[in-house]
Amino acid sequence: MEGIINYVALGCLALTLILDIVAIALPDWFSALTFSMGLWKFCNLNNNNGDEICGDITDFYASQGANVPDFFKATRALTILELILVAIAIEMVVLKIFVMKDKKFLFLGASASAISAGGLILIGTIVFGVKAVEEYTTDALLGAGFGLGVVAGVIPIVAGIIFIIGRNK
Repeated sequence: MEGIINYVALGCLALTLILDIVAIALPDWFSALTFSMGLWKFCNLNNNNGDEICGDITDFYASQGANVPDFFKATRALTILELILVAIAIEMVVLKIFVMKDKKFLFLGASASAISAGGLILIGTIVFGVKAVEEYTTDALLGAGFGLGVVAGVIPIVAGIIFIIGRNK
């Protein structure tokens, strides 16, 4: 039973890693009728020929005479840290399953890393969601990148709990 639990938790972490990468890359964390933006890109959706024109979000804010807001920077940092912690947790689990089978401390480390990772991205997505809605129009919506970020925050917490349960069996 312990082996199956380990593989389920490893699968959760692998899924989280994929969702993280997609969420970080998507230019759709926040959108309105005329624009959408992600952590790195800004896209203008309303132009004369109907094409979507995207560019670096730093350049967009510079063209407005402003800097990238701090909540963007904080969310970027927290999502990248979460990505790193998930990768560390995966490494610990792989070591435990295949190399150091008798070292129970690896599951404690993987569990702590996974739960911390989930907490970081959840904090980042909450901060982004609250601040983006406050700063921009009320008719805007939180997008797919934001949603994937939330999901990528819940899954590693579940994986961390699975590690704790699996360790006690």
